[in-house]
Amino acid sequence: FSICFIVSGIVDGFVEWYLEEIANKTKTKIDEEFMLLFKRISRIIIFFIGVTIILNKFNQPITSLLGAAGIASFAIAFASQDTLSNMISGFFIIIDKPFKIGDRIKLATGEIGEIIEIGLRRTKILSPENNIIIVPNSEIAKTRIVNFSYPDSKIKISLKIGTNLISNTENVKNLLLNLCRNNPFISNNKSEVYLSEITSSQIIFNLSFSIDYKYEKEAIDEMIEKIKSEFQKEKIDLIFIKRE
Repeated sequence: FSICFIVSGIVDGFVEWYLEEIANKTKTKIDEEFMLLFKRISRIIIFFIGVTIILNKFNQPITSLLGAAGIASFAIAFASQDTLSNMISGFFIIIDKPFKIGDRIKLATGEIGEIIEIGLRRTKILSPENNIIIVPNSEIAKTRIVNFSYPDSKIKISLKIGTNLISNTENVKNLLLNLCRNNPFISNNKSEVYLSEITSSQIIFNLSFSIDYKYEKEAIDEMIEKIKSEFQKEKIDLIFIKRE
């Protein structure tokens, strides 16, 4: 058994080294959880091999022991198939990198949130309501998700703006574009405005601009306040502002 303790000590030392030197530098907990699991499983395997070698050395039958181990392994694998599926999916998430910690995603169920942890069995998402959404890795790996942070964190916002019947629509377009240029949250080169509809009582403009999703609420709030203020100065009757 002394050899088993030596080998087990070497494995434990390797795991401790990995956790301190490598795992602490990664943003996910998958490698930490996997190495701790590897440490437990390897210890069982090492001592099981040690027991079989000792029994064989003393000419003791080990067939029944191996058979029992095989049946036990099958039973454990069958009972843990969901856990194994989640673990395998977790590794594929790390390899494929459909998202990373800090990314904002939208699940197939419609829930939106920021990735705060990618574990060995599940992924944790922080919702805008400050709630934690826990999703099994096997579920998130086989469903459709939208990653708002890829290829960058910019999202497109569209506002529909209704005014009274005015003759100078170009003046309104220029006013809206100037507001976008002066908004610190908006990417200037992605703003556009166009006339989308004219009815018997109103003119409807569509304004679109790109922002970092992290400042979505602030950007929209400032834009709506500025539109209201500037329209009042220009004596333009604002009928509605609606996000599409």
